[in-house]
Amino acid sequence: TSQTMAVPPSFAAGRLSPSPESDMENADVEPRLLETESKDESPGSPVGGMSVAGKWRRITRKVRLCFATKGNYPWVQLAGHAGGFKAGVDPNWILKLANAYEKAALIVLQSDVLVAHVPRYGGTTTSEGQEFVQMENLLAGFVDARVMDCKIGVRTFLEEDVASKSLRKDLLQKMMELDPHAPTPEERERGITKLRYMQYRETLSSTLELGFRLEAVRVGGESDKKLKTVRTRDEVLARFRYFIQSRADVKEQFCRQLDVLREALAASAFFKTHEVVGSSLLFVYDATGRVTLKMIDFGKTIPRENPLHTERWDAATLNHADGYMLGFENLVSVFRDV
Repeated sequence: TSQTMAVPPSFAAGRLSPSPESDMENADVEPRLLETESKDESPGSPVGGMSVAGKWRRITRKVRLCFATKGNYPWVQLAGHAGGFKAGVDPNWILKLANAYEKAALIVLQSDVLVAHVPRYGGTTTSEGQEFVQMENLLAGFVDARVMDCKIGVRTFLEEDVASKSLRKDLLQKMMELDPHAPTPEERERGITKLRYMQYRETLSSTLELGFRLEAVRVGGESDKKLKTVRTRDEVLARFRYFIQSRADVKEQFCRQLDVLREALAASAFFKTHEVVGSSLLFVYDATGRVTLKMIDFGKTIPRENPLHTERWDAATLNHADGYMLGFENLVSVFRDV
């Protein structure tokens, strides 16, 4: 029996689950209900397959979910595409469209020293014919949560994703929408490769220089809609200060959690054996001073012998470097100046 599910607020600045072709536009998506049939198939059910009791359960569930989305429903899909996430029946869990890499990573992480720094994993489920992973709702229990998503690493795409040498006019169009003067005259005629587009995209944000970038910031119900060109250290620092809102106590808690996470990364067998690309650090706090910091988004995390977490990626040699620790340490450095 399928159930009616509420789709919580969504605003895009990339996505929680990385997508190299995401346009990173911060467009708010209003809460809505996804309704599916919830039928009572017992013998003697009235025409249409739903008993009176079944209809009442459905109405009750609908009212409950409508109330949840209009009130302080605790889950916010930051930087995501509509349809990639669904609310779980239990508010402590969310459903995310399954990705083989992410599912495998979450399973391994549950028995790694990093387990305290990632969402809990609750297996998989099927909804409307699609497979979803069940994971911890990291905003459960927060009141009017302030949320910031920072994507870590010197690149946000897998090498296999940009291996094609095909020239694409659709990517040329995307580039021109961002900057009409970016393509060369030859590129205007023939198109550009995916690698060219992705490398250009990285130059717009702080990814290339600092090894991390801001994906989304939400404070007081409002999202920062000008993040895709936040590039310099000073620009990032200004957004961090906006997020912290002069809460010295919150800043100190995050600094301590970053220090603890650094130690866990150094000791992690998972981190020593995986290339971590497109993963984010999710910062969450509320007015009560409650704070949490978690690693999220493992849809581009793949097994890799001797991964290069402290080096920059070389497009010529395809050295597999993700530069995760370069970005992490730069983020810590900027955050301490808040």
